[in-house]
Amino acid sequence: MLTVQMIDINRVHLAISGLSDIDKNKTVKKGLRQASKFLANKGKSNLKNIKSGNLFSSLISKVKRKRLGALAGFGSLGKHAHLIDSGTDKRYTARGFYRGQIAGNNF
Repeated sequence: MLTVQMIDINRVHLAISGLSDIDKNKTVKKGLRQASKFLANKGKSNLKNIKSGNLFSSLISKVKRKRLGALAGFGSLGKHAHLIDSGTDKRYTARGFYRGQIAGNNF
């Protein structure tokens, strides 16, 4: 059985109020930045043969300014990332020209 005993509620409130300032800590933001860069670099390394181009250069990582968090993903030049990730079937234009198919990369 677990028993909890409250000694000083003011100390608890003081500790909880200090948690809102954790996003201002430079060490925490540095850790988030390194983690998001790691994810972006792993995504770049999982692209099979492409080591340049719009998709490769659009992988970005950034730390949120106002809240605690980081983002890693594609910028505006990587709008076709879902096609590379999941692949496509054989594609034809409206006039019947063949435009190929893409094997899924699952990066």
